[in-house]
Amino acid sequence: MVNKDFLRQLLSEEKELMEADAVKKVNMPKYDELSVKNFWPRVQDNQRVMRFFPDNLPKGRQPDHEYFWNVYNTLEEPYVRQLLAHANEQRNSAQAEGMQVQSIVVS
Repeated sequence: MVNKDFLRQLLSEEKELMEADAVKKVNMPKYDELSVKNFWPRVQDNQRVMRFFPDNLPKGRQPDHEYFWNVYNTLEEPYVRQLLAHANEQRNSAQAEGMQVQSIVVS
């Protein structure tokens, strides 16, 4: 995550780092719908979030999954909790529907 450009921006105070004890850690599952690949384009316009990420990443690269979600959870905790709850609800309802299809009705 840290490269020379990001370090330069840190030293010029264009970017920031969080203190480790200020980070609200979250264990986000690696679901497709919660992938960094899906959310990275959505946060590009959010200056509050982007001050903790480099402006330029190598082509085809996104921030680390754990780093991204920990920073995003620290800044937008209610939204991240809502995303997690919704994703788990969708997964659980899909599994329940799948179980109904595979079950046998006995009369």
